[in-house]
Amino acid sequence: MIKNIIYLCIIVCLFSACKSNKEITSSDSRPEIPEQFRGKVLVTLLNATLVSDLETDFIKYSLEHLAVASKSKNQHLFQYDSDKISLDNLLKKLNKSKKVYSAEALEYQIMMAQGLESSPKKNVDVK
Repeated sequence: MIKNIIYLCIIVCLFSACKSNKEITSSDSRPEIPEQFRGKVLVTLLNATLVSDLETDFIKYSLEHLAVASKSKNQHLFQYDSDKISLDNLLKKLNKSKKVYSAEALEYQIMMAQGLESSPKKNVDVK
């Protein structure tokens, strides 16, 4: 009888521990992406490609050059109108283009970077 009560207590403790862990991980699994990173794509162009050529090819999606992300990699930051095309469809079209080496969503990069953070930052007093 006592043995059964002990087993029951262990099972209840394990169940409650798993439930609380699940709540923590599910809330952390979808980090909030700031609005300023949405609707932007990071595109690595092939060497002979001009930014204006890509903007012309994707004019119906209002693709607009914002900045050079890396001069040595020929990587550029673009924004687009998300009302005209979904992010996934734009990325597919960009990656199929013969002028593009690779294209990825800026928000995916932010999510990956947030996922690499080990834990919340602690304030440390340096004396």
